[in-house]
Amino acid sequence: MKNLFSYLFLFWFSLYCFIACTTSNIKNIRTDESALLAFKSLITSDPYGMLANNWSTSYSVCNWVGVSCDKKHNRVNSLNLTNMGLRGTLSPNLGNLSFLVKLVLSNNSFGGQLPKEIGWLRRLKVLSFDTNEFVGAIPPALGDLSHLQHLDLNTNHFSSFIPQSIYNLSKLEHLDCGHNSLEGTIPPMIGRLHQLNNLSLNDNKMSGLIPKEISNISLLETLYLSSNNFSGPIPEEIAYLDKLEFLILLENNFSGSIPLKLFNISSLKYLLLEQNRLSGPIPEEIGYLNQPEAIALSNNNFNGSIPFRLFNMSRLIFLYLEQNHLSGIIPFITNLPRLQVLHLNNNNFVGNIPVSIFNASKLLELQLSYNSFSGTLSNHPFENLKFLNTFIIDHNDLTINDSLGFFTSLTSCRYLEYLLLSENQILPNLPRSIGNITSEYFVADSCGIDGNIPLEIGNMSNLLSFSLIGNNLNGPIPSTFKGLQKLQVLNLRYNGLQGSFIKELCEMESLSELYLDHNSLSSSLPSCLGNMTSLRTLNIGYNIFTSKIPSSLWSLKDILKINLSSNAFIGNLPSEIGNLRAIVLLDLSKNHISSKIPTTITFLKTLQNLSFAHNQFYGPIPTLLGDMVGLISLDLSQNMLTGVIPKSLTSLLYLQNINFSYNSLQGEIP
Repeated sequence: MKNLFSYLFLFWFSLYCFIACTTSNIKNIRTDESALLAFKSLITSDPYGMLANNWSTSYSVCNWVGVSCDKKHNRVNSLNLTNMGLRGTLSPNLGNLSFLVKLVLSNNSFGGQLPKEIGWLRRLKVLSFDTNEFVGAIPPALGDLSHLQHLDLNTNHFSSFIPQSIYNLSKLEHLDCGHNSLEGTIPPMIGRLHQLNNLSLNDNKMSGLIPKEISNISLLETLYLSSNNFSGPIPEEIAYLDKLEFLILLENNFSGSIPLKLFNISSLKYLLLEQNRLSGPIPEEIGYLNQPEAIALSNNNFNGSIPFRLFNMSRLIFLYLEQNHLSGIIPFITNLPRLQVLHLNNNNFVGNIPVSIFNASKLLELQLSYNSFSGTLSNHPFENLKFLNTFIIDHNDLTINDSLGFFTSLTSCRYLEYLLLSENQILPNLPRSIGNITSEYFVADSCGIDGNIPLEIGNMSNLLSFSLIGNNLNGPIPSTFKGLQKLQVLNLRYNGLQGSFIKELCEMESLSELYLDHNSLSSSLPSCLGNMTSLRTLNIGYNIFTSKIPSSLWSLKDILKINLSSNAFIGNLPSEIGNLRAIVLLDLSKNHISSKIPTTITFLKTLQNLSFAHNQFYGPIPTLLGDMVGLISLDLSQNMLTGVIPKSLTSLLYLQNINFSYNSLQGEIP
């Protein structure tokens, strides 16, 4: 009987435990359901209906979109709602999802502050709230998530400091708080995160020094601290991070020289130190790096010459050395088969451009501008640079002689978009082969180019911007320009062009900026000007244009700047001038226009600079001129204006320059 009683007791006790546990699980899954419904209730925008159409008590919570459950415990263990366009705030009830291991809400528009109740999720390993609109401080309660391995708060509006409790998360492998407004320093406690392999604090407002305790994070592969206010020297303790692959410290205030020990990190692939205050020569020891892929030292104060070994790194893809004080000649390139980007511009390099550069057959960008390179660019083997996109050599002392085939060889570069040659010497003139170049931006200002613009220019159908400022060009504007239907900017100012304003220019439907000033163009303007509805800037000053200004010009209601100064235009100024609703600059000075100032000019509320100087305007200054509140400069000098200076002009609060001299005005100056 005793044994029977014992067996019965054990049976009923086991049955009770089973029922109790089953009841407990039902209650817990309902708790999870309630927590998620509370979360859903604070969603203010669900553009794809992901939650509205799916999160319903008619279905098991484990079948809801973005929800996964642990089959063993029948509890929600993952909530992943990435990239669903959701907007709203987070419910504190999320803290009741006590079996949650993964919480990912990336790429949405959640806002407000993070609820401290998230710190209750003690099983959590992954927490990703990146690319949202969260504000306020990062809750210190996140430091209670002792199992957390991945914390991503990138691209939000968090402010204040990173809570010190975060640095107690000993299992953390990934910490990304970039693109916020965080302040403060990196404390020595950072050294406690022994498992960390990614530390990203870029694009914040942090400051101070990098603590030497950074060397304790022996597994670190990425150190991304760019776009902050960190200062002081780069600590040589970083050299102890022997697994480091990405060292990205650009856009800070680091100073001093690069620690030589840094070049002992054999795993380093990206060394990005640009836009700091680093100085001294680039160490020869940089050649000890085990084939890095990207080196960026631009916008610093480095001096001296380029180490020879820097041009012998077979895995190097990107090399940025611009905006420094480097000098000397460019070393012979021996082994850069993967090089795609080479920026050496804005330094003090001399000598010729070495032909060995053209052995880098994968080169996409070559920028050498603002140096003192000299010599003749002859028929370089551009046929090897079939992928070249950008070739910029402006502001040097180079000579480009097309009789040696320079422009012809460029036709091999079928992906060429940017060709900038200004402030060099191009001899003897632009060749016909220029029509076969594919570039979108062609700039050859102040190159001493003589002769006519070749007709073949009309074949450069990809052109978006074409500039030949300050050369010795003569002859007419070629009619073939009408073939450049993508062209947005045409700049031929400061040359000796002759002939008329050709009607073919009116057929360039995309043209936004037209600069023909300081030439010898003559005759009248065509009435088709009114068809140039894309035009925003028209500058034809300092030519010999005559006759009346065509009335169609005043129909260009979206034009921003008109400069017809220093010509010989005659006639009156019509009331239609009031149609220029967007105009900010209007310069008709130094012509022979004879009329009253039309009162409709006061409709031009956006106008900032107005000059009618050196004409034959007569009558009074319109009183309503005082309504043109945006005026900064007003020049009505050298005319035949009469009457008084209107007191209304005293309301022009932004006016900086005013000139009414050489008229017949009377009375007091207001």
